[in-house]
Amino acid sequence: MLPLLAAGALWIIPLTTLLVSDRFGAHDYSRVVEVMMLTGCAVVWAWGRRGRPVAPGMAGWMAWALAVCVLLSAAMAHHPWIAAREVTVAAGLIVFALAIRDALSEQRLRMLLTVLAATAFGYGLVVYVPLVLAVSAGATIYTYDLVVGFDNPRFLNHCQSVAIPLLILAATWRPVRPLQRWVALIAATMACGILGFCNARASVLATLAATLVPLIILGRRAFRFSFTLLLVLAIGGIGMTYVAWDWPRTLDEFTSIEALTQLNFRNYLIRHALQLWWSAPWLGVGPMHFADSPNSVAAHPHNAYLQILCEYGVFAAGLVLALLCRAGWSLLRVTRAIRLEGGSDSAQNELAAAMVGTMAAVLVDALFSGSFVMPLSQLWCAMAIGMAAWFHRAKSGISPGVAASGLARSSAARWVVCLALLLLSLQSLQELMSLPVPALLTAEQPSVPRGLASRNPRFWEHGWF
Repeated sequence: MLPLLAAGALWIIPLTTLLVSDRFGAHDYSRVVEVMMLTGCAVVWAWGRRGRPVAPGMAGWMAWALAVCVLLSAAMAHHPWIAAREVTVAAGLIVFALAIRDALSEQRLRMLLTVLAATAFGYGLVVYVPLVLAVSAGATIYTYDLVVGFDNPRFLNHCQSVAIPLLILAATWRPVRPLQRWVALIAATMACGILGFCNARASVLATLAATLVPLIILGRRAFRFSFTLLLVLAIGGIGMTYVAWDWPRTLDEFTSIEALTQLNFRNYLIRHALQLWWSAPWLGVGPMHFADSPNSVAAHPHNAYLQILCEYGVFAAGLVLALLCRAGWSLLRVTRAIRLEGGSDSAQNELAAAMVGTMAAVLVDALFSGSFVMPLSQLWCAMAIGMAAWFHRAKSGISPGVAASGLARSSAARWVVCLALLLLSLQSLQELMSLPVPALLTAEQPSVPRGLASRNPRFWEHGWF
């Protein structure tokens, strides 16, 4: 149950930053909490049952090959120990997703959705009460001050790309009680409103993907889920965009068409990432090492796929793409089987639509953002992947007692990940408590240009090495 408790706390973590905001930044605090959560979940998962062994299939061999490529990339990096830190976090997120998969059942999913809806509703109140007071008084309120627990509103948007489809599932799924469904619906509307006044273009695209992809795959069986999601996006998103546009005195900036259509330096980041990849095409420059070449924009390329290519190399990127295609095809087969069955089980249809839609949102948002970089959005994405894996297993008729072969069943691999996460937790906590500004320290003279010491987060808010 620990992984599910951790998942249920994902809206609570930002609120607890209010207790430590005088000393720690929200990003740095969330990073330490994330690593500690991953450590606890890894220990629970390592002690869990492994099931009977199964023969390694193609996916198992690809996972082993990917692990070898990642370890080689980290070993050949300019700063191997910093690269190892990124690899450890990635391994912890994979374990978190597997732990969610193994812990879920339909009853537990209902409980988890209820908790997520209640906490999302509470977080929405924390954001909207100051906004309503500012609108009533005609005062100016800064968008950064509205968003609690995140150093930048965009970091909240990354989380909402995953949270909104899950809230719609809670609002439309029959096993959830009526009152709880209404709470989830209101929370989803408030979340879409936050997308509106934060100009969350990538998250809006991800939400639209979560609306359209289930309709394409499931047809009319996804109509209830997709229509509700589109309606909530229209009411909340358009309503709060009106607040941002028509009452500019309320927010710190006036939104313009020009601001919505510009690329925000993404073309520069793409060129920079491709230049780094070309300098080390086979194994990449090393995990997290995009942040070893300071620039005036960001410590990550705002594109998860390009980031993998740049930092891990073409071999690892090819294997990740192959595994994604294989997993996507497997999920597609399960959902198409539900469509072809022709049954009228609306609960099953809504669950299938939500799982497909949430994964579509994760993949689309990763094209334009740092959702796989920021600590809380990493946890949201890992939770969504774990839910989709559970759904695939449940609908494929695979017994929960059957474990995946290879890395997922290896006792040595499990405990190595636990030990690495424990050491990373202790090191991160020590850096947070002892350094005036937590940063990834190296033996070299820092080359970060003046003015880039903050607002360019990677592992810490000060993202540069």
